[in-house]
Amino acid sequence: MPTPQKSAPSPVRTVSLMIGATAVAKALGMVRMMCFARFYGDGEAAAAFSTALDLPLTFFDLLLGAAIAGCFIPAYNSFFKGLGSGEGEKADAFASVFLNTILLLTGAMTLAGMVFTDAIVALAAPGFDAGTAALAAGMYFESLRQGEV
Repeated sequence: MPTPQKSAPSPVRTVSLMIGATAVAKALGMVRMMCFARFYGDGEAAAAFSTALDLPLTFFDLLLGAAIAGCFIPAYNSFFKGLGSGEGEKADAFASVFLNTILLLTGAMTLAGMVFTDAIVALAAPGFDAGTAALAAGMYFESLRQGEV
């Protein structure tokens, strides 16, 4: 009796899953912003919090987000185009090296952000007064220290 072959997930199912995950992420982001508005309002604390929250994500998107979407996904998928023997092992080795590199770069970016917190906030929000800038720098540093990004 032949064993049944596993079929690859259908593209429709994969796309539907990604659409659903994106919708959930956007809905949770909206809830986060509603809580943000409720607790911080529209004052200096809100501006400081928003700056501290956006900085790490902006740096990650600028420096590493494009590498993941533009390099990793196409390269990883190319290993499975030929489906020759050992291709899965090559794909896993590539993924391991790539993800470890991303981890090291993210760690270096975090340390640089912690060392140059005040300068980064001053560049990102030049209109802040000294108190708001100090608050934003403190929040930014804490978000990096605690890994809450």
